Amino acid sequence: MFKLLFKRRAYVDAVHTDLEQIRGSALFNEAYYLEHYPDVRTSGMDPALHYLLHGGYEGRNPSGQFDTAFYLAQYPDVRVSGMNPLLHYVVHGAAEQRLPVPPPAAEEVTDPVAEAIQQPWVVYPVQLMAEEPSMRPVKVRYFDESIKNNDYGNAIAHWDASTQAFWRHYVDRYYEFFVLSKKIKQGHILDVGAEFYNKHIKEVIAAGQHLTVVDIKEPEHPDILIVQDLDQYFKFDMTYSDYRDFTELTGKFDTVLSFGVLSYYDFTPDQCARYLDNMVGFMKPEGMAVIKVDQHALQQHAHFPAFPVLHQMITDRFAIDELDILITEGQEFCIYYGHSKQEQLQV
Repeated sequence: MFKLLFKRRAYVDAVHTDLEQIRGSALFNEAYYLEHYPDVRTSGMDPALHYLLHGGYEGRNPSGQFDTAFYLAQYPDVRVSGMNPLLHYVVHGAAEQRLPVPPPAAEEVTDPVAEAIQQPWVVYPVQLMAEEPSMRPVKVRYFDESIKNNDYGNAIAHWDASTQAFWRHYVDRYYEFFVLSKKIKQGHILDVGAEFYNKHIKEVIAAGQHLTVVDIKEPEHPDILIVQDLDQYFKFDMTYSDYRDFTELTGKFDTVLSFGVLSYYDFTPDQCARYLDNMVGFMKPEGMAVIKVDQHALQQHAHFPAFPVLHQMITDRFAIDELDILITEGQEFCIYYGHSKQEQLQV
């Protein structure tokens, strides 16, 4: 008898605690609930209690700001747990950045770049090469020569003629100008490899921000030191040196860019691994890495690993959030956007 009373008391206490969580949530609107579900009003039952015990499991919405059916369909673990959907969101879901309502539908666009950016979430087939059983979805967008339909306008009119001609000719430069530049995280930017070699490059990727360049392998490039407003310049071998030896760079950058270096040098797999490890070491824990790989260029090298191997090396170190595919005649670029899987590499 006493055990039964104790269990009953514990249940009542739990319901009371959960009820206060529901009632105290900005996502529960008593007036909304009673207006949309007149049977609850007729019953005289406390609206919050009804939603806690019945409504949440019947697919009713506690307000216009929480979609019960969507939440249960989007997160099967909540449905399996048997927990009230709104209660789960209040206790766990909000902190886990789960969505209380479906995301807004993308607006119809006609701009070729914007149109590509609005493409749906899919899993890029190359990821199947890794045969990972729990591969998470990655947002993939496809771009082609039509990206050159974008007009630089007067934005590069003050550049010298040869630099303008270069940026008007190569499709990946249009991508850098019209897509990449919009995705750079605000703050400190590191370009590893000095791929850009354009004295105006800060206008493109780091307007009003802090730009550092690490020039690897080749003799000091004659143009790099005349980059306008360049904040810092370092020269060392990213495939040999260790990021821990450069305390002024370690863990300092919001965005780390590698825009082609991994394709255009004939690195060995070990050199690629050290290069990528150094990228991780230079990033802030919440930083973003951007890595461009030219699959066609990879095929020209004797030592460099095949694309599936390089892809695996990248995804071992970075959780890929987005992947852009830029396809032109004779070239196929993969541009990875991701964050580090580890805050600090093992010594």
